[in-house]
Amino acid sequence: MSKKTEKKGISKVLWIVVAVVLVIAAAAIIILPKLGDANEPAAPTVSDSNAADTVTYSIEVTLSKEEVVYSGEVTAEEGESLFDVMVENITQDGGVEYSDGAYGAYITSICGNSENAAESMYWTFTINGESSMVGASECYPADGDEVVFDLSVLTW
Repeated sequence: MSKKTEKKGISKVLWIVVAVVLVIAAAAIIILPKLGDANEPAAPTVSDSNAADTVTYSIEVTLSKEEVVYSGEVTAEEGESLFDVMVENITQDGGVEYSDGAYGAYITSICGNSENAAESMYWTFTINGESSMVGASECYPADGDEVVFDLSVLTW
């Protein structure tokens, strides 16, 4: 066999090897990611994602820390403010009334019980027994929290 024929033979074999390697590489690029999916957790179902996107907490409304005028458990979208949840869920006896102030919405009446500036009676609220440092429109209770709104005399 001549050197030319031998070179052509090696050249053909080399091209065949390169082609086979490219086909194997392409197949690996297509197939391997799909095999990896079998080891990954399944994507959440609609009901799973809805459960993760909601919080459930209790709201109680009292007068002078004694008389309960509303008590209930609410389920809200995570990131939905306490103010919005109250307006949507507390509808008995006139529901929640408010005015828009310089710092956002301000609750003035719940279940027909209104603030009275002349008597220094104002709405305050606690979350898990701790006074809130923000208004209801900026408050986002967590799952399991206990919110208590109370209308009572405030002394300064």
